Amino acid sequence: MGRSLLRSGTLLRSGKDAMADFEFQFPRSQLDVGTDAFHRLIEGLKKARHSSQAQSGVADKVLAGFSEREREGITCFLASMRESGVRDTYRFRISSAVKTLRLLSPAFRGISERGSWGHTHCRRLVLRCCCCC
Repeated sequence: MGRSLLRSGTLLRSGKDAMADFEFQFPRSQLDVGTDAFHRLIEGLKKARHSSQAQSGVADKVLAGFSEREREGITCFLASMRESGVRDTYRFRISSAVKTLRLLSPAFRGISERGSWGHTHCRRLVLRCCCCC
């Protein structure tokens, strides 16, 4: 397994753990810390997606290892970051992250296919960003 993929898993877990520290809501009082959690997640996704060994499914294995609550939480963190208005320059990157999560992981695709999870703003984000995936 390539170093890039191992690093990808570490970044994905680290980003998820940092988001969990804020109960999966973007922290308006600690913008830099919340943004760093987002950056770790997207760097992990980039490494997984662009790795020559991406077909090995390492990202999917890492993401599938997250609990259902954690997967929904990540999506809610992204939605709360997008809707906070304090990081408007990140709106496209947030939408891309949601699309990439769904592309790399059937577990994340299942979130939007199920109608009864999470907060309304989280469901709207997934539908708005990903209905074409």
